[in-house]
Amino acid sequence: MKAYFENIEFEIKSEILKAQDSISIAVSWINNEVLFESIRSKLGTTKIKLLFENDSNNKKGGLNFQEFIDLGGELFYLNENKLMHNKFCIIDDKILLNGSYNWTYVAEYRNYENIIKTSDLKIVNKFIDEFNCLEKRSNSIVNYKKECNNESDKTSFIYEKKVLSSEFSFDVNEVASQIIEYYHQNEFRKGLELFRKFENQKESWLEGKFNLAGVVILLANGYESEASKLCNDRLQRKINFRDMKMAISLGMRVYTKRSI
Repeated sequence: MKAYFENIEFEIKSEILKAQDSISIAVSWINNEVLFESIRSKLGTTKIKLLFENDSNNKKGGLNFQEFIDLGGELFYLNENKLMHNKFCIIDDKILLNGSYNWTYVAEYRNYENIIKTSDLKIVNKFIDEFNCLEKRSNSIVNYKKECNNESDKTSFIYEKKVLSSEFSFDVNEVASQIIEYYHQNEFRKGLELFRKFENQKESWLEGKFNLAGVVILLANGYESEASKLCNDRLQRKINFRDMKMAISLGMRVYTKRSI
């Protein structure tokens, strides 16, 4: 077993290109063209299954999933109340890559991530079983444009931006506004997903509106201890003091409302 904390894109690509028989991929989000091109290049000689979360960030990433299907790839999306939060890849039913790393540019260039690689068949077989279970609960996609219409989620407009180096930018106030919008629409899960994507960015950490939105959406989802920890951390560091006071007050009203 090996662990990787850097150059993860390279390691995943290297293993994909070595595949001879099959590749099974389950990732929450994917927009990395380098990794997508590596799996596309194996189509025709290797059986490839790609399973991801039914989320607008996957739909608007610019990857040509229809071409992937037309060339023989099998595409699935999970559309349940539970988030498909796995990030693993099985090569030839012999090698497992698994960790925190989504196949995205943010994961590669901005986040601290990890994967492990193992050929321990006891572990690999457990992940094969899990992939098969996910596949049975998923929708098989034949016509990507029809079944994953980009207009299906008009309220979600935050997408990871393609980067060539460490350059990455986003409007933290827009993100915060979208989280609050999800709260008002009772889309608590979507609000939490969006918060998770940006919570570790420095811009988010220092922005009062984002922290306030985070507290509200954490409490709306029942994560009161995490919301409390976020508030206490910011207050102790005297970051966004006024906003955190407001967040505590508003957040507790949200939680009380949800608990009734």
